[in-house]
Amino acid sequence: EHPEIDKLPSPEELKGKVLLKAKNLYVSEGERIRTKEVVLDTESSSTETSTSDSDIAQEARAELRRAKTQNIEAIKELKEEFRKARNVFNRVRGHHQVPEKSVTTALVGAATATSTAIAEPPIKSDKQDIKVKMSAALVALLVYTVGVKCRGINKKETYAPEHVFSLSENTANKIMKQGMMDLIKHNKDHLVRIYPKGLRLNSTNYLPHRYWAAGAQLVALNWQTFDLGTMINHAMFQRNGRAGYILKPEALRLPDKGVLARRTPHHLDVTIISAQQLPRPKDSTGHEIIGRNIVDPYVEVSIYTPDWSHFSFPSPSSGSSSPLLSPLGSNGSGTPRAITARTSSVKNNGFNPIWQESLRLSFECAANLLDLVFVRFTVLRDGENDGEPIAVYCVNLASLAMGYRHLPLHDSQLCQYLFSTLFVKCSLQDG
Repeated sequence: EHPEIDKLPSPEELKGKVLLKAKNLYVSEGERIRTKEVVLDTESSSTETSTSDSDIAQEARAELRRAKTQNIEAIKELKEEFRKARNVFNRVRGHHQVPEKSVTTALVGAATATSTAIAEPPIKSDKQDIKVKMSAALVALLVYTVGVKCRGINKKETYAPEHVFSLSENTANKIMKQGMMDLIKHNKDHLVRIYPKGLRLNSTNYLPHRYWAAGAQLVALNWQTFDLGTMINHAMFQRNGRAGYILKPEALRLPDKGVLARRTPHHLDVTIISAQQLPRPKDSTGHEIIGRNIVDPYVEVSIYTPDWSHFSFPSPSSGSSSPLLSPLGSNGSGTPRAITARTSSVKNNGFNPIWQESLRLSFECAANLLDLVFVRFTVLRDGENDGEPIAVYCVNLASLAMGYRHLPLHDSQLCQYLFSTLFVKCSLQDG
């Protein structure tokens, strides 16, 4: 029997361990995990947990309903067979004088035998395999991550520390709109998983930092699609030595929610100096475009921030920065924000262009959560906005080293080019 857990262990305590997340079919959602007595139902040949009287009554009523349905269907079939037999009897009555009473008696006797055979359950062999709901060995592995159904996030609903529930993209958006702070508070001592909605027929991705800002630890993506959401996820987990684990920002871990009330304006000054050994243009399949070796490249710099409005705190009255924030996508409510600036294009030099241009991108940050702000550098071909980019680089703003540096460039599949770099100078200023 597992001991009761008051709180989840720290990541340091979980080093070297593998957490298995699954639903425990022997444990109800409102109870802590524990081993229940397993009893065998010899009639149904299934393994079930010991249940209360009310559960037994519900199962009995369900069995009764199924038996009635089977009897009704059997009676209908017998009536149809009786009708067919009566028609045949009427046709041959003139040739064979069989008493009607004997025929009727025979049919009724056959019907009674058939009904009895249907009503009685088949005799099952003792050697028949017994089906179980869940392996006992698997149940024993569910210690810190037991899957349950979300019953809402409020003061009335309580969850054990080991309870984990999954929220679809739409459900998570609804909860964040109604009470972002409740979700952040819940995620301080519970694990939550977010997954894409089923209507993403092309397997596109949302921007995961929107849900990281709500404290969600597990944000699932469609890995078969390399888009902006995949780039942000890749940039996030390039940190910490690519160990696959990133500590949640301190503001999302502290009990004092007033920390999230602070909003500060910032300015990212970027000087795009030059690029070195840019690759040849490629199409969406990754093949080089023949006849387009000479291009007019330019650089686009974008900053992506979560939607801080869900933190339910008013913006500072001194600096209304709403003109600086343009919604990403057609729907401006509840979407992450994007701030974009670009250089001019360099004519007929797609190998080592020189720009020497300065850009300023102004944005707003809540609780100094620079870990959840991402910067993307994109080298594009002038005149082909819908085409594949020549090269990209996405980085977490907290990991972007200030000063002069060469940024490694990747293709649209996030594979790094060996010798292609972007020479820039970066500076982060407080507003």
